[in-house]
Amino acid sequence: MEQFPLTVLLVEDNLGDVFLVREAIEQLGLDLQFRTVPDGETALDVLRLPGAKRPDVIILDLNLPLKHGREVLEELEADPALRHIPVAILTTSTAEEDTALQQTHDRCLFFAKTPDLRELMNILTQIHNFALSAR
Repeated sequence: MEQFPLTVLLVEDNLGDVFLVREAIEQLGLDLQFRTVPDGETALDVLRLPGAKRPDVIILDLNLPLKHGREVLEELEADPALRHIPVAILTTSTAEEDTALQQTHDRCLFFAKTPDLRELMNILTQIHNFALSAR
C-alpha cells in the first residue's frame, strides 16, 4: 500500500509558535503536508468545506481568538464528519480543566508548549506517531 504524507492542520494564532513548530518539523525531516489557520472559527470553516480533504491530525492551541480551542474541540466531537480526526492540544495552559481534556475526549493528546526546540521535536514525534496509528 502506498503511503502518503500525513496532513496536519495547525490551529495557532502566535506566529512565533508557528515558526517554532515548522522549524521542529523541518529538523525532524517528517513527511507532512502542513496548513496553518490563526483562529478556531477559521479552523472549523476549513474543516467543513464541502469536499475538503480532512487532515490526519489537528494540532490545536486552546487560547485562540474568535473561538476558544475547547469550543473547537466540542464542535469537532459533535460533528460525525469530523469526530474521527485525532487532535493534539499544544498550549501554554496548565489549568486542570484543560489538561483533563485528554481524558475526557476520544482521540486527543495534551502537550504543554515549550520554547525548547528539542522538547518540541519530541512532542511532534509523539503527535506524528499518534496520527500514524490513527490512520
